[in-house]
Parts: sequence; structure tokens; C-alpha cells
Amino acid sequence: MVIIAIVVLLAVFIYGILEMNKSSKKISKDKIRELTTAEKNAAVGIVKSYWRVSMILLAIIIGFMVIMISQIIGKTVIYSNAVSVITMVYSLIAYVIIIINKKKMEKEFNKIMK
Repeated sequence: MVIIAIVVLLAVFIYGILEMNKSSKKISKDKIRELTTAEKNAAVGIVKSYWRVSMILLAIIIGFMVIMISQIIGKTVIYSNAVSVITMVYSLIAYVIIIINKKKMEKEFNKIMK
């Protein structure tokens, strides 16, 4: 159960990092260079707010990974299966939140780019 939890946590962590990388590429394109300063600031602010939420979620995932790895090493928790289930549920919730925030960011970003 612990191994499955670690795999799920790693998958969500990698997905979150890749999505943050994709969002940073949006503000470095040529289209954004043609915008006014106020529009550039608004676009960067939208991406930074997306990053803020993603970073908090990914930091908690790192904490859960440390807990899961410590269970493998030998420092067991009394309710290790319950902790594994909680970490998997959290990672799924984090995945959904990242997806929802990505759609929201893209919608707001596209309004500015028009």
C-alpha cells in the first residue's frame, strides 16, 4: 500500500511540475511582448497566482513523500495503511485542484491575450 501511495504522489508531483513549466512558457511567448505594460502585469499575475496554489499543494505532497519513505525505511506508523490511503486521497484532491486552477488560469489568460 505504501508503494502505491508513493507512486501516486510522484505522478501528481511530476504532473504539477510539468503544468507549472507549461504555464511559464505562456508568458515568454512573442504574443505577450506585444501587450501593454498593464496587460503584461495582469498576465504575469494570473500565472503567478496559479503557481502559488500549485507550489503549496506540491510542498504538501513532498511532506507526504517523506512520511511514506520513512515507513519503508523502517520507522513504521501504527496506522500505516490509513496514512497511505489519506495520502492517495490528498494526491487525487491536489490533482483535481491543479486541473481546475489550470482551466481557470487559461480562461483568464486568454481574455487578456485577445
